[in-house]
Amino acid sequence: MTRTVIRIEELVNQNDDTQVLLRPEEPQDVKDFGSPRELACRADLTPFLDLAAVSPGFKGAIPDALVRKVGERLYQGLSVHDGVIEALDRAVSKTAVGAVHPIYVASSAMDAEALPFEVLYHPKAQFFGLDPRWPIARIVGFQKGTIARFVKLPVRLVAVLAAADRDAIPEWEALRSAVLSSKLDVAVTVFAARDDLAARVAAQADPWVKLERVPLSPEDLMSALAKRRPHLLHIFSHGSSQFQGFLEIATRNTVNLGDAPLFITAKELARLRDLVWLVTLNACEGAAPAATLHSVAYAVVNDGIPAAIGMREAIDSADASCFCGAFYQNALTGLAATLLPGARVAPDWSEPLRRSRAALCARNAGPIPVVASSFKPWTLPVMYRRAEDFVIQVAKDGLAMTDDEQERLFAEIEGLQQIRDGLAPNTPQAMKTAVENEIANALKRLV
Repeated sequence: MTRTVIRIEELVNQNDDTQVLLRPEEPQDVKDFGSPRELACRADLTPFLDLAAVSPGFKGAIPDALVRKVGERLYQGLSVHDGVIEALDRAVSKTAVGAVHPIYVASSAMDAEALPFEVLYHPKAQFFGLDPRWPIARIVGFQKGTIARFVKLPVRLVAVLAAADRDAIPEWEALRSAVLSSKLDVAVTVFAARDDLAARVAAQADPWVKLERVPLSPEDLMSALAKRRPHLLHIFSHGSSQFQGFLEIATRNTVNLGDAPLFITAKELARLRDLVWLVTLNACEGAAPAATLHSVAYAVVNDGIPAAIGMREAIDSADASCFCGAFYQNALTGLAATLLPGARVAPDWSEPLRRSRAALCARNAGPIPVVASSFKPWTLPVMYRRAEDFVIQVAKDGLAMTDDEQERLFAEIEGLQQIRDGLAPNTPQAMKTAVENEIANALKRLV
């Protein structure tokens, strides 16, 4: 799959002034590749400041197609680098209908992190992030390679539904409906804060759902999550990127007695890095950077979680449920079609995310490009992913070996393949052949 990667970095000069520089990272055959230019837009200036001032819960159309103006201004800001614009224009002109060419922003620059790259608007193609050909996401880190996970179905989905002052039942019903419609083999654990949600889940008595109450301490909650070994972790709560970033997870005592919520940091969530494929933070400010801190979603990926989705600002409850249903229906349906015995799968979370953005637009009457120009909610979800490729190896059925033995064997094959792919061109042929033979012998053990 071809893709465009725009790298944005900070440089502090001799006068202690910070410059935000951009350059194309992929493709490499563009003008001025490797030569950075200063980004020509700032989040604290109009029109970005104007869009940030619009309440996410605002139901009317924003005057003057402000969202489109922000997207156009982003395109202008990137146009200071001829190679970046050449790469974007090439993606538009050479990506056929039905093909996918992701647009990734790889940024470690705080000043750029606050910019809503998801609304990038091309003069000919309109909004990149709403077209299936050009899903937009953000890359964290520089490391090349592969993050591999082994799985034997069912997929384990853990939902922490714990926003103290919000009805979580619509969020749960959207998630439950997505699981049912996907036909994927899923085992769900719901951690409920509110009594009404717990009663609803218990009454439904779905055999694939386990109900638990949110524990009363951060340590107990993290232990309970680790025990459940989630592949997909969904959190519906409040949160902030202030004070090193945290989520506010309500307990039953928070709701009924007014006790303080649990405060869970990004570093605590990152303890699940060897288990989780994706963390979704359907929480206020989950993707919003503070003055000296990247977002919680950024932080958990920076600490090793393969991918995370967060909200740039607070999101309206109805919009949150719409997002939840659309995202998981498409993500789980895609997994159901690909997680077959013995398959090696590279899940693409950006396409389900694009569909959820379109679903948020569709809550308003009119063509999606027109609605998108004047309504803010669809701009809030942001996805971060590691620079490494993420793959899932599915267990084979009927092998005369345990799941642990399969996992060790797949890890051995993964390591040998990485050795093979990293061999220099001048490596002696005998050594190349030896590595290929080792791979072939390991693969025979899976027959």
